[in-house]
Amino acid sequence: MPAGGGMLLPLLLIVVISVADVLAGPETFLAPMMVMAPALASVSTNWRRTLLVGVVGLVLQLAIMPFDAPQGPETATLRWGELVAYVTVALFSTYIARRHERDRRVFAAVRSVAEAAQQAVLRSPGPSVGDVRLAVRYASAADAAQIGGDLYEVLETPHGVRALVGDVRGKGLDAVQTAAVTLLIERI
Repeated sequence: MPAGGGMLLPLLLIVVISVADVLAGPETFLAPMMVMAPALASVSTNWRRTLLVGVVGLVLQLAIMPFDAPQGPETATLRWGELVAYVTVALFSTYIARRHERDRRVFAAVRSVAEAAQQAVLRSPGPSVGDVRLAVRYASAADAAQIGGDLYEVLETPHGVRALVGDVRGKGLDAVQTAAVTLLIERI
């Protein structure tokens, strides 16, 4: 997670918009731009911090309202609309951040299971098989490609040492399962 837990940019955005709104004078209405802050927080931090960014933005919007356009029924309707829109976006952003967190946890759990399954398939052979001395180093082509159908096996048979190196087409648990079945057949 970025420094400040991903909150620095959204909070800075709120402060800059608030200061610009006040400095621009009562005829310039910049506060509605604050709606960007909770949306930005939803992709850069967790749901609690996203909610906090939303609350800070709402408080600052309420604080700068007296510095904006003259009071009147039309202005009041406009301001209530702005606040309702802001709260709606802030709550929706919080919901998105919460779903994003949950999806990351689920992905991490699935990835952990798949990596364990692949490690079971990619057993390191001993330092030698028959007359052949071995050294094995497995390196995936890319970090994201660590879950797949790579396979290798070295066996001593009545006809000599046999080596199998392969890669099942595809990635994920299906590829790991196919690699495991291939190695099982090889061992028979």
